[in-house]
Amino acid sequence: MWLKCRPDLAVETFEDGVALVEWCLARSRQQEEGGRVLVLLDQVMPGLDGLSAARLLRQTEAALQTRHKTRIVMVSAAVHSLASPDVDGAIQKPVQIPQLESVMSTFLPIS
Repeated sequence: MWLKCRPDLAVETFEDGVALVEWCLARSRQQEEGGRVLVLLDQVMPGLDGLSAARLLRQTEAALQTRHKTRIVMVSAAVHSLASPDVDGAIQKPVQIPQLESVMSTFLPIS
């Protein structure tokens, strides 16, 4: 499996969208140094829903003029309702491992 071949990946979890956005902004320096960040956002989250979190992250990246934008993939049962310029992709619930691996390999290619 693709996921097992990636010891360079780290997984972080967050209680809400606000905590996620704060973490991504703190990681912006590492991204500028070549690190990659892929965020899987649920459409429904406490504090700040997924689309609002994506919008806030994009607005902040634009204000900071970051060179590498965070890759954002929404996770939802209603993928067709997730069209947004702030989102790079979507995965439908229930998430299947092959589907997740496909999205991850697109945004986190093996160097």
